[in-house]
Amino acid sequence: MRSPGEMVSAVPYLLGFVPTDSLVIVVLDDKRIALTARVDLADLHDADCIRQIIEAAGHANGTGAFLIAYGESRFDTAPALARVEEPLTDAGLEVRNLVSVVDGRWFHERCTDARCCSPGGTAVADHDMAPTTMALSTRTAGYRADRDAVVAECRPDRPLLLAAIRSELEMPVQGEDFTSETIAADLCAVLGWGTDPAPTAVQFARAALGCSVGTVRDVWYAVVAPGMTGDYVPEDTELLDRVVSAGQRAGDLGSDGILLDTDARDRVLGRLLAWVRNLPDDGSGVSLWPLVVAAAAHLCGGDGARSRLLVERAWTLGVEPPGMLRTLTACLRHGVRPPEAGRLSQDLVGPDPQVVPRIA
Repeated sequence: MRSPGEMVSAVPYLLGFVPTDSLVIVVLDDKRIALTARVDLADLHDADCIRQIIEAAGHANGTGAFLIAYGESRFDTAPALARVEEPLTDAGLEVRNLVSVVDGRWFHERCTDARCCSPGGTAVADHDMAPTTMALSTRTAGYRADRDAVVAECRPDRPLLLAAIRSELEMPVQGEDFTSETIAADLCAVLGWGTDPAPTAVQFARAALGCSVGTVRDVWYAVVAPGMTGDYVPEDTELLDRVVSAGQRAGDLGSDGILLDTDARDRVLGRLLAWVRNLPDDGSGVSLWPLVVAAAAHLCGGDGARSRLLVERAWTLGVEPPGMLRTLTACLRHGVRPPEAGRLSQDLVGPDPQVVPRIA
C-alpha cells in the first residue's frame, strides 16, 4: 500500500464492513499487517479500552500502527486519534499515520502539504482502483455496508426453518440417530459436503445435538478451526476420516485435511453461519456449542467481527460458559492469534471474561 488513501480503501475489506463512529487500528509487524481492530469512538474515554488496544497490539508483535478515525466531523475524529496515539507511542509502537474519514473523504491529520494532502480531503473512492484495493476485492469475500448488516448475518433469518429445527429438537432423542455414520452425515450436510443440495431441518437439529459431545466437537475443531487445537488429534479417528474424505471429494479440503484456500474457507464459514443463525436461543441451550464452534472457525479464518458477534450471542444463552467460550472471549479481548490460544495463561482468560471485548 503506497499511500494513506490505499490503507483507508482497504479497511472495509480487512474488517468485513464499513465502519462508522469508530477508531480502526491497523497494527503492523514491520511492513506486514498483523492485526486490524475496531472500537467505538465513545469507548475511547475509558482507560480500560485503551489498555485492550495496547495489549492487542502487543500480542500481534506490533512495531507500528496506522490509526484511522471515522466520524461525522474532524472535531470528533482528531481528538480520538490523539487520545490513542500517545499511549501507543509510550508502549513502543511507531504511530505512522493519523487519518480522519468524514463524509466519504479522508484527511491526513499530520501532513499539511496541499500537493499530497488536500485541505478539503481526498475522496475515499479515488483509491477503489488501486492495485491493493483490487487485489483485496478478489481475494476476500468483500464487505458489508455497515456493522448492522454483519449483525444480521449472525441472527436467525428464516422463521419457518427456525420453527422446524425447534420442533425437531423437542422430539425424544433416539440412540440409533447418533451412530458414527449418522453423525458424519449430519456434519457433512452442514458443511455442504453431503449428498443432498442443502441440509434438512432434521440434520441441522441433529448436528446441534451431536455437537454437545466432546469427541464430536474435537472433529469440528480439527476440520474448521485447527488453529484452536494445535497438534491435537481427535480420539474418534473414524468420524474424522469420514468427514475429511467427504471434504476432499467436495474439493474444499486438501490431502492434509486442511481447507485448500480462501475460497474454501469462505464457503465453509458461510455454511456454518447458515446453520447457527437458525438455531433457537431459547430452551436448553442447545445452540451453545454450535455457536462456539462457529465462533472458533471465524476467528481462525481471520474474521474477528463475526467471531465476536457469535461469542456475544453465546454469552446471552444463560448457560454455564464452557472453557472454549472463555478462551475465545480472551482471544478477542487481547488480540491473541488462534495458534497461540492453547498457551493462554489464566490471568488472560480471567475469572470473569463475560465482559465482551470492545475491540474486534
